[in-house]
Amino acid sequence: MVRLISWDGTQLGVAIADGFGFYSIDAPRLGLYRLKGERFGYKDFETPPLEVSNSIGMHLVDLTMSKAPVRIESLVVSLKSTDEQIRSLIDASPNSLRYKPIQFEKIQDHIGWLRDHSDVLQPLYLFKPEFTTDGLDGPYEHYDENGQLQTKGTIKDGAVEGLWEEYYDNGMLKTRGTYKAGEPYGPYEHYDENGYLQAKGSIKNGEVDGTWEEYYENGQLETKRTYKAGEPDGSYEHYAENGQLLTRGTMKDGEVEGPWEEYYENGQLQTKGTMKDGELDGGWEEYYENGHLQTKGTYKDSVVDGGWEEYYENGQLMMKRTYKEGEPDGSYEHYYDNGQLQTKGTTKDGYRDGGWEEYYDNGHLQTKGTMKDGEPDGPYEHYGANGQLQTKGTMKDGEVEGRWEEYYENGQLQTRGTYRDGEPDGPYEHYGANGHLQAKGTMKDGEVEGRWEEYYENGQLKNKRTYRVGKPDGSYEHYGESGQLITKDTYNDGVVDGGSEEYYENGQLKIRGTYRDGDQDGMWEEYYENGQLKAKGTYTDGDQDGMWEEYYENGQLMTKRTYNRTRNRGVLR
Repeated sequence: MVRLISWDGTQLGVAIADGFGFYSIDAPRLGLYRLKGERFGYKDFETPPLEVSNSIGMHLVDLTMSKAPVRIESLVVSLKSTDEQIRSLIDASPNSLRYKPIQFEKIQDHIGWLRDHSDVLQPLYLFKPEFTTDGLDGPYEHYDENGQLQTKGTIKDGAVEGLWEEYYDNGMLKTRGTYKAGEPYGPYEHYDENGYLQAKGSIKNGEVDGTWEEYYENGQLETKRTYKAGEPDGSYEHYAENGQLLTRGTMKDGEVEGPWEEYYENGQLQTKGTMKDGELDGGWEEYYENGHLQTKGTYKDSVVDGGWEEYYENGQLMMKRTYKEGEPDGSYEHYYDNGQLQTKGTTKDGYRDGGWEEYYDNGHLQTKGTMKDGEPDGPYEHYGANGQLQTKGTMKDGEVEGRWEEYYENGQLQTRGTYRDGEPDGPYEHYGANGHLQAKGTMKDGEVEGRWEEYYENGQLKNKRTYRVGKPDGSYEHYGESGQLITKDTYNDGVVDGGSEEYYENGQLKIRGTYRDGDQDGMWEEYYENGQLKAKGTYTDGDQDGMWEEYYENGQLMTKRTYNRTRNRGVLR
């Protein structure tokens, strides 16, 4: 957020910067202003006084903000696997590194992982008698109160043996399986109420063993997998309702193992990778629905390791970087969709480290700097799209340090200042687009300190004042463009306090009086341009008080009146 502040601290406007850090804010009139930048996780920053001396045009002001860590309470993130019967989605597309002028965001990486397959659906349709079978031996049938058969099978020596069937209330077969010594053993089938096959497979020693298939209501195969002693082990396939293959891979001891592929509903390959012990390990590729490569790289023990590339949908390379044990480490390049280089640099142990450059889509250099452990450290330069230098200076540990300069599009110096620990500290100068000095003074710990001067385009002094800890304190003088003194005041801790004078352009005194704590207080006199007294009287705490006299321009008394500030009324004499 950027606030427009008047010289007396009043907020006159506010603007929100966009995602690239750009903002626009209008000054209501010509004058002296400051800009205050606020951002979560950064120190507030306030510029030195900036003069708006022309109602036409735009003033470019970069706000240099230093990081200020903010404590955030712990976050708990949970993942609920829906397991479309084992089908998983893999999102492994790290965001591109971004490096914008002044802001210097840290690298942001987000890599999704293959879902946990430990919750692969076991057959839920298997049936064991819920009644006591002790003492039973021979055929068994159970009917509902309407006479409809619900269960039939055989019990031997108190345990289910052989074929066992269950039925819906409408008489349709629900399940059919084989038992051995009371445990499911052999072929198994499950049907819906309409008689359509939903699942079939084999059971051994009470656990799924061998091929297992599930079907949609339209009879189309949905999943096909292989089990061994109750654990997924072998090939796995998942199909869409129209028969299109969606996922294909291999399981071993309950974990995904070997090649793994996913497809769009149009049959186009979506992802292709290799798994080891249930984790990504080996080559990885992801494709757009039009068949163009989107991402490719290598995993090792479930983390990115080695080269990583991302592409635009038109097939143009978007980004190329190198990883080491899951952390960006090595060269980094990012391109526009027209093939023009956008960003290049180097990372180390997950942080930007070394030279870093950004370019406009026309190929012109935009920013150039040096990074150390993820923080800007060293010379920094920023250029306009026309190739003209706009900003240059030095950074240290992520903050501006030393001299900092900004330039107009025509190449003319705009501002020159000195920073210490990210705060303006030392001499400061501001120039107009034609090269003339507009303002100069001194900053200390981010505040104006000492003498501050402003100038007209002709080089003539316009304002001269003194500051203490960012507030006007001491003498203030305002001059006309011809060099004639117009106003002279005294300030104390930001408010007018003491003698005050105003002059006509011919040098003749116009007003003379006294302020106390910002209010008129004491004797006040006003003069005509010819030097003749116009009015005189006394103020007390900002109100007229006592005798006041007014005169014609020829010196003749016009009015004499007395004010009683407690009654707030005047009496003509």
